[in-house]
Amino acid sequence: MVTSAEHYGLVLNSDFDYKKYLETMHSEGMNYTRVFMGSYVEIPESFGIENNSLAPAVGSFITPWKG
Repeated sequence: MVTSAEHYGLVLNSDFDYKKYLETMHSEGMNYTRVFMGSYVEIPESFGIENNSLAPAVGSFITPWKG
């Protein structure tokens, strides 16, 4: 199994370029990923991560329910 591990921001942040992420996985021969879906998000300052995809900008948080 070849993997890229997981990308939690993939399905909850509309600013995340999921097409580029999936295309890169495909072109590099990766065939497994895990995504996180739910109500967990982080604030931009969390853990000192720059451009944290798990900390969507205002208006970019995607939920499967009406907000």
